[in-house]
Parts: sequence; structure tokens; C-alpha cells
Amino acid sequence: MLMLTGAAAVFDGPVNFAYPYYFAKSATHSLAILLSERTEIPETSTVVTILPGTLDTEANREAMKGMDTKEWAPPDKVAFMIRRWADGENRPTNGSYCKLMYENESLYAKFV
Repeated sequence: MLMLTGAAAVFDGPVNFAYPYYFAKSATHSLAILLSERTEIPETSTVVTILPGTLDTEANREAMKGMDTKEWAPPDKVAFMIRRWADGENRPTNGSYCKLMYENESLYAKFV
């Protein structure tokens, strides 16, 4: 499994306030499509792109003081989900984009 980290905000549309971020994540999304369609990689390979919203990190809390953080995904929950996929549990299909949603203290993936 190859996992790339995209961005939910960029996947949903232009990010007019952060052009370099938008271009970098758009390139990641395009790379994911190209890699998932390669015939040279083993058929059992899976390319997955996660599309997180805001992660609940110290740096994000510092940079965005005063924001409501209850829908920010904790990195440990994201890591746990990825570990389960890596172990083969509920692994997304090749070429999937997985928008990570955090609501009511639960993390889930919405496939888009």
C-alpha cells in the first residue's frame, strides 16, 4: 500500500488564500491518479490518498488560535486507521481518495 497525503480543502475546490499549498496538494492528487493506473506495479498494490481536514496538532493550535477544534482529527486516530488499512483491514481500493472526517470524537473515511 502506498499512501499519499492530499488535502480535503484542495480536493473540494480552489484554496484562494494559500496558492503554494493548493498547487502542491493538487500535484499530489494528480500523482495518485497516475500511480494507481500504472501497469508496472503488482496487481495487489494499492494507492490510497487521504484527504484530511485540519489535524489537531500543537502547531495548528498555535497558528489558528481561537478556532473551534472539535472537528480537528487527532493524529493518533489517523495513524490507527492507516495502520488498520496497512494490515489489510477494510483497506480502500486502489485509486481511492479518502476524506477523513472527525465528528463526535470518531474518525471515519468518506470515499470520494
